Amino acid sequence: MKVLLTTDPFFHPISHQPTYHKWLLEILRTAILGSNSVVRADTLDEALVKNEVDVSQLPQAPYQPLIGDALLQAQNLLAPMVQEYDLVVGFELSSLTRQWVDQESKNSIVAFIHPVRFHKDWLFSIDTTMTRAMSAGKRWSIPSTELAILAQYWKQVVCEKTAPLNLSNNTALLIGQTSKDMSVWDGQKMRNLSDHQDAVSDLLSNHSTVLFKGHPYDDSLNQHVFKTFPGLIQTKENVYRLLSADLSHVAAISSSVVEEASLFGIESSYLWQPLFNTQKTDFTIGKRFLSSSFWIEVIDGQAPDDGDYTAGFVDNDDAMIRNVRETHWGYSYLRDLAGSYKSHGAKPSAIRRLLNKIR
Repeated sequence: MKVLLTTDPFFHPISHQPTYHKWLLEILRTAILGSNSVVRADTLDEALVKNEVDVSQLPQAPYQPLIGDALLQAQNLLAPMVQEYDLVVGFELSSLTRQWVDQESKNSIVAFIHPVRFHKDWLFSIDTTMTRAMSAGKRWSIPSTELAILAQYWKQVVCEKTAPLNLSNNTALLIGQTSKDMSVWDGQKMRNLSDHQDAVSDLLSNHSTVLFKGHPYDDSLNQHVFKTFPGLIQTKENVYRLLSADLSHVAAISSSVVEEASLFGIESSYLWQPLFNTQKTDFTIGKRFLSSSFWIEVIDGQAPDDGDYTAGFVDNDDAMIRNVRETHWGYSYLRDLAGSYKSHGAKPSAIRRLLNKIR
């Protein structure tokens, strides 16, 4: 079996791949090569060199995706190469690229960073056209109920360790996003809250207060939002402190916070469509996605004993995926709030005391 590992070839230039997500593809490749059936696993940049593809037809700058005829030409250029592989594993693909991969490949597995960011490490949201991959994914999928329990655990930690926020009744929260976010790409432009004026106006009309938490890396866009919607009130509180408060509603274009809010027991809504599947046909999996045993099950059809997953990288809490690119998001607030830490986790005694209060 020949496997192609790729990020989105129509969104970023190939030269951007090594500094973007290729680090994760290298971990995945090592896991995939643990299968006896895999004879080759190429990353996208390697496949392009092997096939002598003219990359001048692909994006030339980060966050400048192809559209119209330029996109169609690039898709036609890469289609024969993609069709040579038995399996395409894509990571963080735009919605349009995801559809194209499913159409052109023999088998596909598409992974995204899961919207739940309050887990100790990355979780993945996985979709696939491959029957064995779906079977393995469902077997190791983390139920949403377990994530809701974890959300309630963190809510109790926040409520125990911090003073209540002084919010008026019927307060909503609107989450801002950066324009450098693949999930706001609609095929023609990067959407922002100005493209959803009716929805934001309704939010302001139906709530006594609407807090706005802007994206920390896009202040100019945040200021544009305040000018467009002067009724919004800025907040710089940590997102998990806000989700632990008495909010009536949380909304965003496509931010992961909307999904997290629902797990915290708050009504929430998307103004646009997120990359992961809100119809729940995707499955949720943790670091097992990067386990050789998982890929042996997917590719060779050999379901391992449960014990085969309990060693090495999967259970190594010092080897956190989020440490590679410092993708802690708001989780560091929860981690520090929980008490004294050794390495990346709370002392067992601290966890026991907190859990006893929840029971």
